[in-house]
Amino acid sequence: MNNIDESKASKLIVEEEFKDISEILSNDVAIIGTDISGLVASYYLSKLGYKTVLVSMELNLNDMIKMYNVSRKILIEKSYDSFLNEANIRYESINENFFVIDSLEFIVKLLSLIIDSNVKIISGINIEDLIYRDKSIIGLVLSYGTNYINMRSKAIVDATGYKAEVVSILSRKFTDLEINIKGEGATNFKLSNELIVDYTGRIMNGLYVTGCSVASIYNLPKPGPILTPLLKSGEKIVEIIDKDLKEP
Repeated sequence: MNNIDESKASKLIVEEEFKDISEILSNDVAIIGTDISGLVASYYLSKLGYKTVLVSMELNLNDMIKMYNVSRKILIEKSYDSFLNEANIRYESINENFFVIDSLEFIVKLLSLIIDSNVKIISGINIEDLIYRDKSIIGLVLSYGTNYINMRSKAIVDATGYKAEVVSILSRKFTDLEINIKGEGATNFKLSNELIVDYTGRIMNGLYVTGCSVASIYNLPKPGPILTPLLKSGEKIVEIIDKDLKEP
């Protein structure tokens, strides 16, 4: 076994980390956060050929599960059987409408599917500010350790969950938009299944919102342990962004 001293090992690691950072500074779509809707959106956007990056402060599987107030098991409508098979996620039928799946397996295998689809995932990143030009959000100011970097994106998706971090910055910077982050409403599976998808969309040119961030911004019911509204929200934002980016 070849030996390598500590400083050389650190040098190689730092060089590779900054190589990854440099690769994301110009992209088609930046998904900010690890809401399930954003994870799903990143996968489908990459499959459509868009250079897609997923940026998050941290990838903590336990926190990702807690975000949705779920336990070890979650429900998903049977219409998503092809998606589950594509991701090699095991499922069991519990009634005529739903499968039950393991929440940890779902997230781990979804992340694996995303990585295999060439989505670049960068963690340890904070969102500091928005880059604004010609009535559009065209990028973000990020901090990585003590370094501030500017990232340009054709589309930015707030998938930070109930914190709605990107839209929160927007509300502070552009008070004339009168965006008020109200926080999510009480759990109501039926209403959340409809409203989260209905309200998913563009906040302003270049900036989009999906999943639990939608619930927080518009005070909509929490989705709970049923994945359907989050998956549908992710699919809808893909359709909207694809249409917007194809327009001249």
